[in-house]
Amino acid sequence: MNQYDIWVAAFKYFMIKHFLKMDYPNEFWETTLEGELTTWKEQDEWLTTSPKDAADSNISYWEK
Repeated sequence: MNQYDIWVAAFKYFMIKHFLKMDYPNEFWETTLEGELTTWKEQDEWLTTSPKDAADSNISYWEK
């Protein structure tokens, strides 16, 4: 596993914890996660942001 794959696994862990809290339908998890990951990957922001901080940022946007 490379560094990005490890980062993605941790990011998904934090996002799925949030999905479970909000009772988000699991049939949408994978497409939602891929969409949420796109920006982090395309802009290489994952290199400077922890997976938890990235997930928290996405979650706070959802809660607005």
